[in-house]
Amino acid sequence: MTRVFGAREGANQTARDGAKWPLSWEMRTREEKRYLHFAKRGNVLKCLQRNPDIVWRHEKRREQEILKALENGEDVSDRGSVILIISGMMHQLNLVGGTVWDLCDGSRTLDQIVDEMARDFDVEREILREDVEEFVDGLIERGWLTHV
Repeated sequence: MTRVFGAREGANQTARDGAKWPLSWEMRTREEKRYLHFAKRGNVLKCLQRNPDIVWRHEKRREQEILKALENGEDVSDRGSVILIISGMMHQLNLVGGTVWDLCDGSRTLDQIVDEMARDFDVEREILREDVEEFVDGLIERGWLTHV
């Protein structure tokens, strides 16, 4: 059996005898699912942009403290370096989330953001991409990011 990858949901799978039937979601590879997730929204090559209504600041001094603690082997997952103020509420993004937020300036796609982060973080690119994509999806659902 040979897979035929399509650019939309409902792509076909071709058997050796040439018969075709819809390829179920469970049978797709992770790469196909990821592509389809963005393709169905038309966002495969679109850049990510922060919501201009959100007031935010990147606290460089705090980031340096976090990086030093990280070098010392401390857990820094709950320490924030980017502060967002949304509808009167303050939200804090940790080092990784703040890096993603900072890179979502409207000039980079998801893959470009992952590429830049892969140079700075010691993690496998695929794992990084999954984490960044999940985080970005959450920000898009909240209306904090959009595709441009």
